[in-house]
Amino acid sequence: MQEFICDLRFRHLKVWREADFSCPRAVNKKAVTYHKWCGSSESGPRGSPFSIPSYLYKDLDKHVLRNSSRFRLRAHHLRVEFCKWHGGSSICDKCECGEVQDEKHVFFFCKCAEVCELRMRYRDLF
Repeated sequence: MQEFICDLRFRHLKVWREADFSCPRAVNKKAVTYHKWCGSSESGPRGSPFSIPSYLYKDLDKHVLRNSSRFRLRAHHLRVEFCKWHGGSSICDKCECGEVQDEKHVFFFCKCAEVCELRMRYRDLF
């Protein structure tokens, strides 16, 4: 039984091992984006490689919690995700930088006043 459990865990973690060697902007996989930019890599209980994100323990409004989770899991309406389903350009439509509007851009580089205000208000969530 112990051998089976070890094999199952090894196969289960294959997704994250593969994500270690990929770039979110080079491959269009949600697991890679989550692992590189939004994943929590602190060691959790029982030696689990991932822990529950700290924002889930905070007293947040329902819509803030939902939107934070959607952002981390790439279930949002940023251009990079929207264009995958509807076509068009994934270039940021909020600022004049000419970069792809993805999670990394919104977190660090977008100059839009609305995005900057949200980034400052919720900086402790991520």
